Amino acid sequence: MMTSSGPRCDLCGDFILPQERMDRFSVKGIEQELLCHTEPCGDDLVALLARGGPWQELPSGPLREAFEKAEGAVAV
Repeated sequence: MMTSSGPRCDLCGDFILPQERMDRFSVKGIEQELLCHTEPCGDDLVALLARGGPWQELPSGPLREAFEKAEGAVAV
């Protein structure tokens, strides 16, 4: 996510510093473009997607929190 203080990784929640590489990605159901560190966050996300892992395997951070919140809103 882009903040007034600069880009913030949607996976780990840390700021992406100017000397670090950044990837942009999207998630179905989330309108805004998401950002992450290329290494290690982006690599971890690619590995998770490659093995078809569930969102519960995402690292603690903003994206996982969004999924947890959404799941809690639809729980029966």
